Amino acid sequence: MSLTSCATIFSGTSEKISFTSEPAGAKVFYKGLEKCTTPCVTQFNKSLSSVDVEYRHPNFPSKSVNLPREFNATTILNVLVGGIIGIGIDAATGSMMNYTDNSFFVDFNKDTMASQKISKDKIKVAAAENATPSSAPSTSSASFQ
Repeated sequence: MSLTSCATIFSGTSEKISFTSEPAGAKVFYKGLEKCTTPCVTQFNKSLSSVDVEYRHPNFPSKSVNLPREFNATTILNVLVGGIIGIGIDAATGSMMNYTDNSFFVDFNKDTMASQKISKDKIKVAAAENATPSSAPSTSSASFQ
């Protein structure tokens, strides 16, 4: 029973995602709740359903971003190991899906949005830099653009 739900075990039930904006200081909301203020890195649970976030900046109209997802191929291992129980666990935890991009940028001065897939190591570094108090502004968000 402990080896069922391959995607849940091997890739987890959540991912860290980076959000940046121009100008900085936009609040990122998910399901009406504030997640963070740009530039920031925050944890998102994986989900079978569509995931939309909203950037809100006091001086601009809000912008919505869909976090694109794709099927997590690790789920296929359940056919060999975990069977229907494993597939059910992966579906219930959302681990059956992965986010395709891990970084999102919104420029409130333009009518464009950008996203890109970045390595989880870069997200960990950015999260550590954002968590460390500093008098100088962090330049980590520049690497996500």
